Amino acid sequence: MSEAVVDKSAYGTSAVAQWGVADDQLSMGKKWLSFAVLFIFAIGCVFQYMMVPPILPQVGGAFGADPNDFGMMMSVFAIVGIIVAYPATWIMQNVGVKMAVIVTAVVSVIGTAICLAAGDWTMMLVGRTLQGCSFGLIAVIGPNIIPRLIPLGKQGLAMGIYSMWFPVGQVIATFTVPLAYGAFGWTSAFWMSLVILVVTVAVFVALFKLPCIPENLLAEERVKAKTGKIRKIFFASALIVGFSFVGFELVFYAYNDFFATYAQMVMGMDVSVASNAILVANLLTIPAGVITGILCDKTNRRKEILIAGYVVFAVLFAFFAWSNTGNETMSWACAIILGIVPFSVIPVCTRCLVPVLCPDPKKCDWALTGMAVGTTLGGFGAGFFMNLSGALSWATAGMIFAIIPAITVVVLFFTKGDHSLMVGKEANASLEAASASEAE
Repeated sequence: MSEAVVDKSAYGTSAVAQWGVADDQLSMGKKWLSFAVLFIFAIGCVFQYMMVPPILPQVGGAFGADPNDFGMMMSVFAIVGIIVAYPATWIMQNVGVKMAVIVTAVVSVIGTAICLAAGDWTMMLVGRTLQGCSFGLIAVIGPNIIPRLIPLGKQGLAMGIYSMWFPVGQVIATFTVPLAYGAFGWTSAFWMSLVILVVTVAVFVALFKLPCIPENLLAEERVKAKTGKIRKIFFASALIVGFSFVGFELVFYAYNDFFATYAQMVMGMDVSVASNAILVANLLTIPAGVITGILCDKTNRRKEILIAGYVVFAVLFAFFAWSNTGNETMSWACAIILGIVPFSVIPVCTRCLVPVLCPDPKKCDWALTGMAVGTTLGGFGAGFFMNLSGALSWATAGMIFAIIPAITVVVLFFTKGDHSLMVGKEANASLEAASASEAE
């Protein structure tokens, strides 16, 4: 049976903040169900983000926009994500998890409706800005929910799966939007987004629940009961790890946004072949991310695995991905290695390490919010990669951008790691025993 507890105060004292909080700790099956509906909703938000690139010229052309302004459809999305990141954390902590997701969905639906009804380019950008607000909200709220929902001993697996929200949404958009456009025109992508969001939020409202006491708090209580000690919170290290994510996103977006252009201009690849290299890299992150999450749970070496991911990222980006050699085999090899190692390892390990360094729910929220800020800063800064490649060369631009993950390696080296913390044998044994009793 589930562990019987009644104190819901950790989620807030208002009635709305406790909406969706159960009267017990839930069985693992119910926790994974809540995780699943959250994950599906988040994928729908990514679809909303990535549905535009395949049809960007067509959408801009429909409103007579200047091609130089096409990028605004994506950049307003990124800029507003930075603005709403910390307000999103405040919203979640004050109105509760479930209501915060509802707010996200409402903002998204309004933005999509404005885009569909837009009569000019300005109104289209207004709607796109509201869509960006919703993405910024879920980028913060989603990862912050998981330490509350999933026990520490299984958080690596959960974070490994959840970290694939972006590539899964991107792959779905890449496959479906061109087909829908060919059949029904550019508005079909926005209608698809609207339907996806309405359906997924309805399922979320119906099925999502949180355990009575946040799991990251309960884990600390179990460790204290097992060892008689209270583990120190390393909030500064957690903040640094969260914000260091910009070192990943800056380079990640540069590759995803511009490799197809490089492959066509330098490698002479066909448009579809160039796009397939990016698609393969993102598809490989799905199984690799889950495996990485399991390794985090089993080894308690999150920091070391994270640093290794950044090292591989810096080396590939500096010397191989943009080498101007015309070697197609090299390009495919880079795409495969990028997908298996940095694209999967870095997001997963970052999301796994922060809650271990900072188990306090509210402080953990602020540290994980740094990841959302890093995501939007990276998306915005990646645009300068094209300027560097035009002014210098693709290879030189790759070397310059590789400096960022290289610096991140140095920064992470001086932060607190997880292996020596009290989340090893004693804590895991206690958590596994508790999870086993809950599942009975």
